[in-house]
Amino acid sequence: MDFNILDLYIELDLLTSEMLETLKINDDEGEWINKITGLLDKRQVLMDNISNGDSSLKSTLDNAKIEQLIKRIYENNKLITEQFSEQMLTMQEKIGQVKQNKLAQDAYLGIDEPSDAWFFDSKK
Repeated sequence: MDFNILDLYIELDLLTSEMLETLKINDDEGEWINKITGLLDKRQVLMDNISNGDSSLKSTLDNAKIEQLIKRIYENNKLITEQFSEQMLTMQEKIGQVKQNKLAQDAYLGIDEPSDAWFFDSKK
């Protein structure tokens, strides 16, 4: 096996920190979503590699360092979850505003779905 479990945890910690920074910046939503998706994919690969790692390697490593990394990753994950929740609420609000604006624009322009009653009423 050509990877060290401790190195994988260190890489996972760095990746988690990068995700947190990306969420805090939040410039362009399209770019933000693409970057987070890529980071989540990389993170999943790292987690799979850690899970599939040789158990004899895990037992011989410095457990204190791994425990410290896991705690930091856990704390960052809590912050990431909070940021995701805030971003989701922001996007929901924006979607609601877009829907309201569309309805207002359609009403202003007289664009609505005509019903049979509308057709007959307009012919009178």
